[in-house]
Amino acid sequence: MVSRYRLEGGQIVQTAEEFDQHGFGLPYGADRPGERFELRDGRFVLHMHRAVGPLYVRVGAAYDNRLEAAGSLDLTQWGARRLELVPLPCG
Repeated sequence: MVSRYRLEGGQIVQTAEEFDQHGFGLPYGADRPGERFELRDGRFVLHMHRAVGPLYVRVGAAYDNRLEAAGSLDLTQWGARRLELVPLPCG
């Protein structure tokens, strides 16, 4: 599964979830107003605009957790644990 986020006004916003197979616990359609669900290139994609923060990620080597922005950061380099991701103030 791939979760997509972006920064908006210093806040983390989830914009999409993508997954290969649909199963128990995964969204079956637009659960909230403004969300839409589609099948694209054989993958299920739920488009959304959900403000979150801080963002907690449970990482493990088996999942190859990565943070991708201008480059790619291997989140598993600190071992299997829960990481807290928060935007840093700019300026």
